[in-house]
Amino acid sequence: MPRSRPAAILGSLLLLALTLGPLGWFAWRPQPQHHQLTFFRPSNSAVAELTQRVRDGESADSLGRIPIELELATKLFGLDHPYNRYDSQAYYTHELNLDLRRSFKEHPDGSWTMRTNAHAMRRDTEPDTTAPDLRVLVVGDSHVDGICNNAENLCAIAESALEAEYPNASIEILNAARGGHSPWNYLGVIEKHLALVPDVVVVTLFGGNDFTDVLLLAHAFEGTNSRGLTPASKARRKEALAKSRDVLGQGYGSLLFFKDRPAELDFALETTTRILDQIEQTCRDAGAELLLLYLPSPLSLHFADPPRGKPEVRAILELSVEDLARSHTLKTSILRAATELGITTHDLTPTLEECADACFWKTDLHLSVIGHQRIGSLLADLLQSLPGAADRLRAPR
Repeated sequence: MPRSRPAAILGSLLLLALTLGPLGWFAWRPQPQHHQLTFFRPSNSAVAELTQRVRDGESADSLGRIPIELELATKLFGLDHPYNRYDSQAYYTHELNLDLRRSFKEHPDGSWTMRTNAHAMRRDTEPDTTAPDLRVLVVGDSHVDGICNNAENLCAIAESALEAEYPNASIEILNAARGGHSPWNYLGVIEKHLALVPDVVVVTLFGGNDFTDVLLLAHAFEGTNSRGLTPASKARRKEALAKSRDVLGQGYGSLLFFKDRPAELDFALETTTRILDQIEQTCRDAGAELLLLYLPSPLSLHFADPPRGKPEVRAILELSVEDLARSHTLKTSILRAATELGITTHDLTPTLEECADACFWKTDLHLSVIGHQRIGSLLADLLQSLPGAADRLRAPR
């Protein structure tokens, strides 16, 4: 097992990097002196068990979800390490009350701290027992989770900006994101934290792999079998993995899959739309405003200095201009669908396009401290544009 570079997603213990076969996860395993990147593939028997339970008619909700218990979740999501915690609604979260220093040369301090609270959130403090004037719940994957200190995260940046502008208002922006989460997890996290009565829910959809990460459970809950890559594409994927796991995981693995299985693109969009519809209904019933942020794959942006391995991986995977254009197709399709559902949306592409080289870590292509600053400042502005949130800020209780 090769030793990993110290940069890549040191806090995200389940990075769904989409090497698909039919679906797989890259998982960080804690080691005495360093972290190693290993490929985790859900147990075929576990996938078959879940699929068969659906086929046998087990009672399901409107999305087709059936309960996934601890033993089955461990086989499906690789929960057999100490930084993961099983959750019946979100399937897995961070372990509670983590305080782990991570060496990372690219960070200005040379390291950062993975710290969680008693709600498994990336936050140094607990939610106030008294409801603040504005409480915002943010869900997302490893980019929002953050390869940075909590104070540098986009949620903390937005909270500080609003506190400075509205000093008389009490504000909480809670980071409930988790590395490896997909739209299924986003919905589960929201349902899990409804007891906190958020005023606003922010869903951050990542174009790099969310549309493929959604497929394993989508097929299982439909009682269908997902199809993996063709043998030729598997061989190209293996070669690409040796060149750059990060480029493959942050977008090109997804494009390879849709190149190989184009019919799955419509299924992924349909499933994601159905989940967003359920999220919208859940938020509406709870009296919370909903904001959808679209975070593009860094590989769809223009870098002055292209990410290491990007040209080589594209060539290995034989991705054409048409294949690359699917990133835009996915973005425009899901944003249109969300708007038709009545969801307020915002595309982060222009913001990140302006600072692509500085806004992502060069080592693993996750949002950098600067990227978090840019999005956090923008999020503060976007929250003020929501009618209910604006009223709570301007007229605190």
